[in-house]
Amino acid sequence: MASVVIVVMAVTGGLASVWGAIFGAATIRILGDEILPRLENLDALKAWHVDYLNIIIYALLLILVMIFMPQGLFLGLKDAIRRWQPKLSRKGATP
Repeated sequence: MASVVIVVMAVTGGLASVWGAIFGAATIRILGDEILPRLENLDALKAWHVDYLNIIIYALLLILVMIFMPQGLFLGLKDAIRRWQPKLSRKGATP
C-alpha cells in the first residue's frame, strides 16, 4: 500500500515540478489522515462492507487526474487560475 500511495502522490501533484510533488504529497497526506478515516466510520459504508475504501478512493483520484489533468493537480490548478484571472480582471475594470 505504501508504494501505491507514493505513486498517487507523485502523479496527483505532477511529475514536472518539485512544487507539484510537494503539493501532491500534502494533498494525499491530508486525504489519508483526515478525510478517509471519517468516511470509513460512516454507517452507510459499513453496511456495504467497504473494507478497502482507501484503495478505491486512491484509484479513482488517480484515474480522474490522469484523464482530466495529466500534468498533475498543481499545474492544472495553476493553469485554471491563469485562465480565470483575465476574466476576473476584465469584470472589475471600468471601460
